[in-house]
Amino acid sequence: MSDRNFLAKLIDKTCNSKKATLLFGARQVGKSTLLRQFLKEKEKKNKSCKLINADDYYDRAYFNNTDKIALIQELSRYDYLAIDEAQKLEDIDLFIKNFIDYVKTGTHLILTGSSSIEIKNQLNESNAGRKREIEI
Repeated sequence: MSDRNFLAKLIDKTCNSKKATLLFGARQVGKSTLLRQFLKEKEKKNKSCKLINADDYYDRAYFNNTDKIALIQELSRYDYLAIDEAQKLEDIDLFIKNFIDYVKTGTHLILTGSSSIEIKNQLNESNAGRKREIEI
């Protein structure tokens, strides 16, 4: 089994819990590519997926400028919600806390972050018990 297949299976396994899955690691190790491939496979199985890329100006503006309650309601209709480079979004820690605590639709939340220290600091004690971490 390739490393990519192993990681995809690991992500899939962590998505079976009510916790967010956090993929983090150094830049350019393939987190975003792995995430996109994972979502593509889920879409082939008729699962609805939404990717928010915080490196994209429009995605970042959409996330940062939309009422978070409305945003949570809108995004909870997907089977998989993925946020790439999550540490670049405003109030991401509070968003994750509320998403995990209040969304009852079974939406799986997956986040990536390049700066493990930065994203771990943002997802501190307020999200203890709400996330599973995978270092790549």
